[in-house]
Amino acid sequence: QWYAGMGIDVVSLANNHALDFGKDALTDTFSTLDQAGINYVGAGSSKERAKAAIIIEKNKKKFGFLSASRVIPVTSWNLDEGQPGLFCTYDPSQLVTEIAKAKQVCDYVVVYVHWGIEYQAKPAEYQVNMAKQYIDAGADLVLGAHPHVLQGFEFYKGKAIVYSMGNFVFTKNIASTMALKVVVTPDNQTQIQVLPGKAENAYTRLCEGTQRQEIIDYLTSISINATVDAQGMVHEN
Repeated sequence: QWYAGMGIDVVSLANNHALDFGKDALTDTFSTLDQAGINYVGAGSSKERAKAAIIIEKNKKKFGFLSASRVIPVTSWNLDEGQPGLFCTYDPSQLVTEIAKAKQVCDYVVVYVHWGIEYQAKPAEYQVNMAKQYIDAGADLVLGAHPHVLQGFEFYKGKAIVYSMGNFVFTKNIASTMALKVVVTPDNQTQIQVLPGKAENAYTRLCEGTQRQEIIDYLTSISINATVDAQGMVHEN
């Protein structure tokens, strides 16, 4: 009920903790989300459910959402090894196929991937390579998580890649994190605004003033071919 009240439409379950409490707990998660009317991607009781895009229609546009994990602790979490489980992308070919299928029926496709090396500010080489494969297949925006820290932005063929959004909720204190405001224009262009934040005493809040600017400057410094301006807007160099 709380999540539904927050206006959450879709969540990703593809990550390296989804099965920490076993398959029954994961199945309970599916039921809880279903009862709340919240869509989920990246995991399921069947492979078809886990890999399928969730399509949401808004303002006469169809938005497709897909998710997969490149980080799991044991192979048995992979849906290919047993169900329920996670849709994995160690081999990107299956996700690439699903992206192409989604793009055939959607105006805009978002791909959310759990990947990367913990506490590393730069994306691993495989993240860069996979992100470009996803965009080649039809992704309009690639979002990443797992490293626990912010990583930079990159544009490829005019499409944005967000390698890691950091920790929004994790430990009691988080030095820097961000939320993103993404606007899709009528001609399917992407406008991204960074909303810098930090957590103190387990409460995540927006940063202002010097703290806000420091995060913006840091994101520019670690991005590959992008700049974040004073208003938080992300631009391709």
